Amino acid sequence: MKTAIKITEFIYKILNVTDLTSIISGKICRLDKPKSSEKQDIVINSLPLPRGYHKMQNTVININCYAKNINGIPNINKLTQIQDKVIDILKNYEQHDNNFYYEVVETQVLEEIQQNSMSFVNIKLNIHTK
Repeated sequence: MKTAIKITEFIYKILNVTDLTSIISGKICRLDKPKSSEKQDIVINSLPLPRGYHKMQNTVININCYAKNINGIPNINKLTQIQDKVIDILKNYEQHDNNFYYEVVETQVLEEIQQNSMSFVNIKLNIHTK
Protein backbone atom coordinates (compact mmCIF):
# COMPACT_ATOMS: atom_id res chain seq x y z
CA MET A 1 0.00 0.00 0.00
CA LYS A 2 1.32 3.42 -0.93
CA THR A 3 1.01 6.18 1.64
CA ALA A 4 0.54 9.87 0.90
CA ILE A 5 4.09 10.47 2.16
CA LYS A 6 5.53 7.88 -0.25
CA ILE A 7 3.66 9.40 -3.17
CA THR A 8 4.82 12.90 -2.20
CA GLU A 9 8.40 11.60 -2.05
CA PHE A 10 8.02 10.02 -5.50
CA ILE A 11 6.95 13.36 -7.03
CA TYR A 12 9.69 15.19 -5.09
CA LYS A 13 12.34 12.94 -6.66
CA ILE A 14 10.97 13.59 -10.15
CA LEU A 15 11.00 17.38 -9.67
CA ASN A 16 14.19 17.85 -7.62
CA VAL A 17 16.38 18.16 -10.71
CA THR A 18 18.70 20.88 -11.99
CA ASP A 19 16.35 21.79 -14.84
CA LEU A 20 13.91 23.07 -12.22
CA THR A 21 16.12 24.07 -9.28
CA SER A 22 18.22 26.28 -11.58
CA ILE A 23 15.25 28.57 -12.38
CA ILE A 24 14.09 29.17 -8.78
CA SER A 25 15.74 31.18 -6.01
CA GLY A 26 14.42 28.95 -3.23
CA LYS A 27 14.14 25.21 -2.83
CA ILE A 28 11.80 22.31 -3.42
CA CYS A 29 10.10 21.32 -0.16
CA ARG A 30 7.84 18.59 1.09
CA LEU A 31 4.63 19.54 2.94
CA ASP A 32 5.30 23.26 3.64
CA LYS A 33 7.59 26.12 2.68
CA PRO A 34 10.04 27.78 5.05
CA LYS A 35 8.30 30.38 7.23
CA SER A 36 8.48 33.94 5.89
CA SER A 37 10.46 32.83 2.82
CA GLU A 38 10.20 35.31 -0.02
CA LYS A 39 12.12 33.04 -2.37
CA GLN A 40 10.73 31.09 -5.30
CA ASP A 41 10.02 27.89 -3.37
CA ILE A 42 8.10 24.87 -4.63
CA VAL A 43 6.04 22.87 -2.13
CA ILE A 44 4.72 19.37 -2.72
CA ASN A 45 1.94 18.03 -0.50
CA SER A 46 -1.01 15.69 -0.79
CA LEU A 47 -4.52 15.03 0.31
CA PRO A 48 -4.93 11.76 2.24
CA LEU A 49 -5.42 8.50 0.36
CA PRO A 50 -8.91 7.04 0.73
CA ARG A 51 -9.25 3.92 2.85
CA GLY A 52 -10.56 0.73 1.37
CA TYR A 53 -9.61 -2.56 -0.14
CA HIS A 54 -9.29 -1.47 -3.76
CA LYS A 55 -6.17 -2.45 -5.66
CA MET A 56 -6.01 1.01 -7.22
CA GLN A 57 -5.82 4.04 -4.90
CA ASN A 58 -6.29 7.68 -5.84
CA THR A 59 -5.04 10.89 -4.30
CA VAL A 60 -4.40 14.49 -5.26
CA ILE A 61 -0.92 15.99 -5.08
CA ASN A 62 -0.61 19.77 -4.82
CA ILE A 63 2.47 21.44 -6.21
CA ASN A 64 2.59 25.08 -5.11
CA CYS A 65 5.14 27.26 -6.93
CA TYR A 66 5.80 30.58 -5.16
CA ALA A 67 7.07 33.91 -6.47
CA LYS A 68 7.28 37.35 -4.90
CA ASN A 69 4.72 39.88 -6.11
CA ILE A 70 5.83 42.92 -8.08
CA ASN A 71 4.19 46.11 -6.75
CA GLY A 72 1.50 43.98 -5.08
CA ILE A 73 0.65 42.11 -8.28
CA PRO A 74 1.46 38.41 -8.91
CA ASN A 75 4.60 37.93 -11.00
CA ILE A 76 2.76 36.08 -13.76
CA ASN A 77 5.85 35.75 -15.95
CA LYS A 78 7.86 33.96 -13.25
CA LEU A 79 4.91 31.87 -12.07
CA THR A 80 4.25 30.78 -15.66
CA GLN A 81 7.92 29.94 -16.23
CA ILE A 82 8.04 27.74 -13.12
CA GLN A 83 4.66 26.14 -13.83
CA ASP A 84 5.61 25.31 -17.42
CA LYS A 85 8.91 23.74 -16.30
CA VAL A 86 7.17 21.60 -13.64
CA ILE A 87 4.59 20.35 -16.14
CA ASP A 88 7.29 19.76 -18.77
CA ILE A 89 9.36 17.66 -16.35
CA LEU A 90 6.31 15.60 -15.34
CA LYS A 91 5.26 15.01 -18.95
CA ASN A 92 8.77 14.05 -20.04
CA TYR A 93 9.46 11.75 -17.13
CA GLU A 94 10.49 8.54 -18.85
CA GLN A 95 11.19 6.16 -15.99
CA HIS A 96 7.59 5.35 -15.13
CA ASP A 97 7.06 3.18 -12.13
CA ASN A 98 4.39 0.56 -12.89
CA ASN A 99 2.73 1.37 -9.57
CA PHE A 100 2.12 5.05 -10.35
CA TYR A 101 0.12 6.92 -12.96
CA TYR A 102 -0.33 10.70 -12.78
CA GLU A 103 -2.00 13.43 -14.79
CA VAL A 104 -2.11 17.22 -14.48
CA VAL A 105 -5.68 18.11 -13.56
CA GLU A 106 -5.71 21.86 -12.99
CA THR A 107 -3.54 24.92 -12.44
CA GLN A 108 -4.47 28.26 -10.90
CA VAL A 109 -2.76 31.37 -9.56
CA LEU A 110 -3.56 32.25 -5.94
CA GLU A 111 -2.47 34.92 -3.49
CA GLU A 112 -0.64 33.73 -0.38
CA ILE A 113 -3.00 34.60 2.47
CA GLN A 114 -0.40 34.42 5.26
CA GLN A 115 2.21 36.36 3.31
CA ASN A 116 0.82 39.23 1.22
CA SER A 117 4.10 39.77 -0.64
CA MET A 118 3.82 36.34 -2.33
CA SER A 119 1.58 34.56 -4.82
CA PHE A 120 1.71 31.00 -6.05
CA VAL A 121 0.50 28.81 -8.84
CA ASN A 122 -1.18 25.62 -7.64
CA ILE A 123 -0.79 22.56 -9.85
CA LYS A 124 -3.06 19.65 -8.99
CA LEU A 125 -2.02 16.15 -10.00
CA ASN A 126 -4.32 13.16 -9.95
CA ILE A 127 -2.28 10.20 -8.72
CA HIS A 128 -3.35 6.59 -9.17
CA THR A 129 -1.37 3.93 -7.31
CA LYS A 130 -1.50 0.16 -7.17
